[in-house]
Amino acid sequence: MRLRRLTPIVLFFLPVALAAHPGHGESPLLHAASGLDHLAAALAIGIIAARQRLLTGTLLAFCAGWLGGSAMQALFGIGSYELAVLISVLLLGVAAFKAEALNPKLALVLVGFTAVVHGAAHASDTATLSFGRTAAMLLGSVATIAGATWVLGWISRYNQELGLRVSRLSSVAVVCVAVVLLFMNS
Repeated sequence: MRLRRLTPIVLFFLPVALAAHPGHGESPLLHAASGLDHLAAALAIGIIAARQRLLTGTLLAFCAGWLGGSAMQALFGIGSYELAVLISVLLLGVAAFKAEALNPKLALVLVGFTAVVHGAAHASDTATLSFGRTAAMLLGSVATIAGATWVLGWISRYNQELGLRVSRLSSVAVVCVAVVLLFMNS
């Protein structure tokens, strides 16, 4: 079975996926792959982009929201966003479950809105916010989302029903991750 070929890849990235969120000591480019909440959000956005067939629009909405949230935090310094990030991951997971039924405009607004929260959270976590660090974090996030979209698109081209099942199962996993992280942070 072809899925067996993925096992070494999953095992290779598992320690990265289980890394604690607050570390931020890693390269900003790899930040999107540094925690379960980042991977879950990227996967959910990737599912939405793949099921809607809106990769470019989804990435643009994500970038605009993320940069807007970063700017908002830099200008106003509102505070901690950890709870809001986890709630946004939960919303993305629920939306991703039935992504193909979402209105495309609503999907883009949801991605943009949740990206505002994530961008603000990163700006609040980063003591020395610089353009280079922000750009590297955003680029890493975009690459992670595009990768998830590509994998789900490839599976769907191989087998439409399998693509839908993988998307739904992945969406359930995103919701479970969000719920577990919410309980751990309460």
